[in-house]
Amino acid sequence: MFLLGMMVGPLKVNPSNSSLYTISITWTPTSMDIGTNLLCYTPLDDRNQQGDQVCIKYFVSDNDSKFARFKYINGSLKPVGQVYSNQSVWYIEYTNEVRRPSLDAYVHFYSNSTNKQVHQINVRTNLKDVIFSKNTLTFFTSINWILGEHYYILLDRSVVTDPSVCGPQSPPVNDVNFWTFEVQSEGCFRPKIRLIPSGTSLSSPLQFRRSQDFYILSKIGLNCNDSLTTTTKWTINNCSLECSSPVQLDQTIITNFSELFIPARTFPYGLYELKLTVTMNASPN
Repeated sequence: MFLLGMMVGPLKVNPSNSSLYTISITWTPTSMDIGTNLLCYTPLDDRNQQGDQVCIKYFVSDNDSKFARFKYINGSLKPVGQVYSNQSVWYIEYTNEVRRPSLDAYVHFYSNSTNKQVHQINVRTNLKDVIFSKNTLTFFTSINWILGEHYYILLDRSVVTDPSVCGPQSPPVNDVNFWTFEVQSEGCFRPKIRLIPSGTSLSSPLQFRRSQDFYILSKIGLNCNDSLTTTTKWTINNCSLECSSPVQLDQTIITNFSELFIPARTFPYGLYELKLTVTMNASPN
């Protein structure tokens, strides 16, 4: 059973084994072939003796199908950034439901300072440390990561596949900046800062009337097991050009509190950047 447009080459003796024969087959699918295509082979010798039939399914997708869109979800990979030296659980989500691949595929961990691989996981064979659940791939490690070191994670093509018959494979991740993490001391992480109001940028800034006072509040979350002291400092830059011009503030404006109060008519009309820096210092006690 041949597919429409399939070209079959001549029978040839395998150069590495004279008892084996090969036939080359060429097929270029068209839009009419989108979907599952069945191709069956039945060997027949010069004595008309038949061998076992073998059937292969070829899946053809277009650019708009869900199979062509099978990829990871941006922002779903966890953890990123700072981790403890005993970090052991990692996961990434995909746009489709996932299952274990039928061929070997690996998750690779590399040291950023040496670009050498320090660990890898075969997602096909490692049933204990690799879990497939709905659209999430979760894997576990038992590595003691080096304090202060930076690492990145790469993924082979087809670390996950779609559950459908002849379903698509996940794309590879070869970008060393895609999934990175750094190992911090078990004592302290950088503080988490939330500004109120928040969610602004230079391209979409908050707007205040010059005739009104305004406040910027901050919620500072410290993630530290050690005793420490903290200092806060607000800086303000004029962004008429490149946000590189610090604004000279009146002494009545306090910049070392967690909140910032700007009285009305303090600044000329324009665009400004307000930046809060939190410094953590080890307590002498």
